[in-house]
Amino acid sequence: MRLFILTLSIIVCPNILGQTISLPIAPLIFDLKNINQFDSLGKKNGYWCEVSDDIVSLCPYAGGIKNGFAQIYRKSRQNQYHLEASGFYCNNVEAYQWLFFYDNGMLATSQTKIEKNSNFLKEAQCAGFYNPNSTLQCYIKNYDINGKIESEGWCIYQDDVEAYGVEVGIWKYYSSQGIKIVNKSLELEY
Repeated sequence: MRLFILTLSIIVCPNILGQTISLPIAPLIFDLKNINQFDSLGKKNGYWCEVSDDIVSLCPYAGGIKNGFAQIYRKSRQNQYHLEASGFYCNNVEAYQWLFFYDNGMLATSQTKIEKNSNFLKEAQCAGFYNPNSTLQCYIKNYDINGKIESEGWCIYQDDVEAYGVEVGIWKYYSSQGIKIVNKSLELEY
């Protein structure tokens, strides 16, 4: 029996409130017989571990389609990886919530309410998306490396919430001087 072992080197990290939390020191162990399998039609099925250059992706598939909770690790140093992103796929599309992290384990961005764009179709057309009716929308919160919120608001995307997006609707930008509120939809040229 061949085993694949991915040991996570992050043991202690701060959370978004600045508190230190301990993560269990337990390697992820996969029986290679049960991962990276194909179904009878030759499509990916079950849990898959995909490795490319400096990224390791762990994601469940059903009938060749990503479905379920995924984790993406990025190589930060020689043979050390950190959790870069985690979230859900539903029918090969990012859904529900995705979290993105800095190298130090702090939350960099949270994307929630990921769903088909129903609120910003006019903005999608003005932004030049090739098919505004198939765009996605999500609510984003961006944090600095110390866990303080920097900005929050709505974004729209064509197919992939990790790709090019356009800020739309009301956005809040936080600084030591206070909160600046901007209607990003008014900045688009109609």
